[in-house]
Amino acid sequence: MPFLFAQLNTPMPAMANTAPTKLLKQSIVVAMLLLIVGCKGFLSPHKIAIQQGNIVTKDMMDKLKVGMTPRQVRYVLGTPLVVDALHDEHWHYLYSLRLADGTTMAKSLTLTFDQGMVNEINTDYEFPETPKPREATSISDASDPKPPLGEADIDQAAEEGGASTSETTDAANKEIDTTAASLTIS
Repeated sequence: MPFLFAQLNTPMPAMANTAPTKLLKQSIVVAMLLLIVGCKGFLSPHKIAIQQGNIVTKDMMDKLKVGMTPRQVRYVLGTPLVVDALHDEHWHYLYSLRLADGTTMAKSLTLTFDQGMVNEINTDYEFPETPKPREATSISDASDPKPPLGEADIDQAAEEGGASTSETTDAANKEIDTTAASLTIS
């Protein structure tokens, strides 16, 4: 059968522009938009908690005393995040934590030195009271064989070069992990 140009002008069975087909297309578009908007939380990128600054633990705060030298403070707390350029007698230990939901927690510790000694301690750190451990009845009951550091031990360690910042940070991270574990358990 020979091809006739007249066949090109014949109308196709028209279903493409009918009202039910147009309504179906619009319904599919609306459903896709609702699906995309409804999955906003599902399609968002993963956000992590961001920690910045100096971590100060309860143990560090317990060791910090008025009258300590800058060298002793550096041994106990590590290097300050900010030393005021105009007033080098002010040391600032700042910490911030931004959670994935956008909330931010910020803590600060400011030390003021006068004549080479800590004169004033200002902080907004708050640590929960921990119950006192029961006394050991025998040597095998003692959980921590090492006594806590006294001022003489801190002086000696500071003179010997003290702990490096990474050692101080590692110790602080271990204490934070233990504190976080105890808070989640209770």
